[in-house]
Amino acid sequence: NDQKKMTVQQAAGTHRAVDTVRPFGIRTYDVNFDAGTWNRYAADTPALLATDADNEWMDGAVVDAHVYAGYTYDYYFKQHGRRGVDDAGLANINFVHIARQSAGFNNAFYDPVDNSLNYGDGDGITFNFFSSSLDVVAHELTHAVTQFTSDQIYLNESGALSEAISDIMGVSVEFFFE
Repeated sequence: NDQKKMTVQQAAGTHRAVDTVRPFGIRTYDVNFDAGTWNRYAADTPALLATDADNEWMDGAVVDAHVYAGYTYDYYFKQHGRRGVDDAGLANINFVHIARQSAGFNNAFYDPVDNSLNYGDGDGITFNFFSSSLDVVAHELTHAVTQFTSDQIYLNESGALSEAISDIMGVSVEFFFE
């Protein structure tokens, strides 16, 4: 329930969750729990972009994923000179509301196939939507950075190292913005 400034794109009489300030862009898609129409491998589907008619965004999952991905980009750029997760301007893609609370998807994940960050809404009891925490967004985005910097296989020890690095960088991003 906090307020944040969100960089968006005005198009076709609405506001879309497309960051127009950061050079590589951040796009946030609202899957709206619709597994029938959502194909995470077709990320550039404009119909799924999160939108708001009056630019008074009330969907916390959308706002937090979009804003926190920007904060994480800013951290990597200002502290490490990095330009996007691949250091070559690859766009950041967020998918929110990928599973209903009743389904209890208590997780978030990075998908290396389409370079997307995916956030569940939790079960509404133990967890709320997973994009609501800066360290979670930074953690998932760091998995992408790790993929492009080390090209490791996410398995056993290398998977554990990826998780540890993502935890450390998630906390680093939080401290940077506090």
